[in-house]
Amino acid sequence: MMKKTILYLLAVLTLASVPVTNLFARASHGDWYFREEVGGTHYSAYAAGNGKVHYKILVFACGTSRNFWAYADESNVTQGSRCWTHLEGAADTDYPNFMIYEADNAGHNRPAADDCESCQNPNDRGWVRLKLLSGAIIVTNTYDGEPVHVSADGQWHEFWLKRQGTADWLTYLEFDWIEPAEFANKKYWVGNSVCYRREGGSPSDQARGEQTRTLAKLTGGDPDQAPQLYNPFLYILNENGTTGFGKIAVPYVTVQKPYRYWINGTGDAIPCDKSGDMFYVNSDDVVKSFFVTMEVQRSMDSLQTQILNSNTINVPAYHKLHDLAINGLKRKDEASGKWFIDYRKKQLTWKIYHPAEEDIMANDMFEIQRAYKADFSDALSLDIVPMRYDSLKTDTLDQQTYTYLDTVEAAWWNPVEKSSKIYYRVRRVSATQWGWTGHDYADSSSFKSPQSYSPQPFSNTLTYRLA
Repeated sequence: MMKKTILYLLAVLTLASVPVTNLFARASHGDWYFREEVGGTHYSAYAAGNGKVHYKILVFACGTSRNFWAYADESNVTQGSRCWTHLEGAADTDYPNFMIYEADNAGHNRPAADDCESCQNPNDRGWVRLKLLSGAIIVTNTYDGEPVHVSADGQWHEFWLKRQGTADWLTYLEFDWIEPAEFANKKYWVGNSVCYRREGGSPSDQARGEQTRTLAKLTGGDPDQAPQLYNPFLYILNENGTTGFGKIAVPYVTVQKPYRYWINGTGDAIPCDKSGDMFYVNSDDVVKSFFVTMEVQRSMDSLQTQILNSNTINVPAYHKLHDLAINGLKRKDEASGKWFIDYRKKQLTWKIYHPAEEDIMANDMFEIQRAYKADFSDALSLDIVPMRYDSLKTDTLDQQTYTYLDTVEAAWWNPVEKSSKIYYRVRRVSATQWGWTGHDYADSSSFKSPQSYSPQPFSNTLTYRLA
């Protein structure tokens, strides 16, 4: 009970200390409007949704005999009329101003009334000019009713505003302030400090006073939805035909209007639309935690932008074909028990690196072709070999060797060149659209036996090279 009594007495003493003119002097002092306490009708701010805070502030009023108007001090923005914010937890002195503004005394705040010949009632408008120091706003009560976006460009912007009646010639500035991205889910205050002048008298008498008020304590909206990346795929064909070699397409969607993105937050900026595919040329390794950093529009009616990171995905490898080699087949002579190289029969080997890494084409195959001409114009497809990605059955954990044996009589002799030189090439089937040359998913080679063979069928009288 004692605690409640003390609080009551403190409240009474506080009210008693407030000057009576601040509360009841409207009849004789026009500056009553500018001195209005928080909770009145002339200054307000509230969360308007979609990352915006709506402000209403008085910039001009006429008292019983004199005009009063807000003025700015461009040389010292901490002294003139201004709007500010304060994040919870920030330093007590950290009240950054985001806008300065002022009205005018001439013609009841109509300093250029003669330029409104088209106005049905020239008295229903007032004038203001403002400068954004940071961020962006949208002026919502322009005279013609069209909202106007203003950004922090270092320039003064002038507006005719629609008055709400002509009683006391009141002019209000109403605008939506675009909440910065860093305010998301944080508590903060918005406020206004108005410095105002009174018509007549000396300059010192005109500088009538200053009133600072906290208009609202708000909580920043939820962070904007991040750009979304989806399952990648091998980008082989588009509406223009064959695409570049080895491109992996990553589909994406963003809610906001985007401007550009950076892959993994680095490199050159790439322009983009709200949805589509972004392209990445991958090799033998999975890219883990792949993401993009995207610059997007802060809100639909704002030119202010923000930077958002997408979700992360893994981009599979697209294994290249390495180390194609051709040699004769090593065999064991049944009679002597010795090993020898049978150069008539060909053994092809090639490798992929990092076979344990997931591949973008998990069920791909290799195609093998043989030719007698160096340009492969007479190439014949021999077989297809399934790709495997089993690191437990590899030469090492870093590579896997594939083997193909071409032992038929057609591989013994080249009837076109009349020699033992035979041409081979191997390609990933998924790379068919790109042809056989110019990329790392196909390779070719040839092999010529160090021994001379005739085109006759194999016989035991032929000489072999002992291993």
